[in-house]
Amino acid sequence: MPSPSPAPCRPPAPQAPEQRTASPELSLLALARTASITVPGQEDAIAAAAHWLLNWSTPGPSWPPYVFGDDLRTNPARLPPAVGRRDAWCYGTPGIAAALHHAGQAINYPSLAEHARHALDNLAQRPPGSWDTTGPGLCHGTAGILQTATRLGHQTLAEEAAQRTLFLHGIADEPALSRAGFLTGRAGTALALADHGHLLGPTQPSNWDSPLLLS
Repeated sequence: MPSPSPAPCRPPAPQAPEQRTASPELSLLALARTASITVPGQEDAIAAAAHWLLNWSTPGPSWPPYVFGDDLRTNPARLPPAVGRRDAWCYGTPGIAAALHHAGQAINYPSLAEHARHALDNLAQRPPGSWDTTGPGLCHGTAGILQTATRLGHQTLAEEAAQRTLFLHGIADEPALSRAGFLTGRAGTALALADHGHLLGPTQPSNWDSPLLLS
C-alpha cells in the first residue's frame, strides 16, 4: 500500500526573513556543511531554505516547477497546477528531494530526509510515462530521476527510472541522442545507467555526479 504522506515537518523557522532560495543553493550549503566547510550563519541558512521549500510543497509531496514573483509577494494558500519538468532533476521533485535529504543530514533533522523519501515514494507510485520530464537525459529527463534515486537509496524508483531511460534511449528520433554532452546528452545518460548497473570501474570517480550536487 502507498505510504501515507508525513505530517508537515519543518526545521525551526529562523528569526530573519526567509531566503528566497531553491534546491541547488540548499544542496550546496548542506553538502559543504557535511564536509565541514562552514561559514557563520550557514546552519540558519540551511534551515531557512528547507523551511521555504517545504512551505511551497503541494500534496504528494511535490513542488511547482517555478514560483512567480507575485506569488512570492502574496504567498497564496494554493498555487494553480503547472507543468514544466516538475518531475525532472533541474526544476522538480528529484533535485528538491536530494536537497532536503542533504539538509537533514547536515543539520541533523531526520524529518527532512523523511520528507524527501516520501516525495520519491510518490514519484515511484506514478506510471513513468506520466512523469513530467523530457527525454532520457540527466538535467530534464529520466536519467536525473535515476541518479537521484540511486544516490538516495530508493531502489524501486531507480529500477523504474532505469527501465524508462532505456526505453527512451531506444527511440531513434529522441533529440537527446544527437548530443554527446553531460547534462542533456548521451554521456550523462550512460553514466547514470552504468552507475545503477554497478558497471563503473574502480578507477572511475564515485562522485562523478557532484556537478548535480547529488554527492
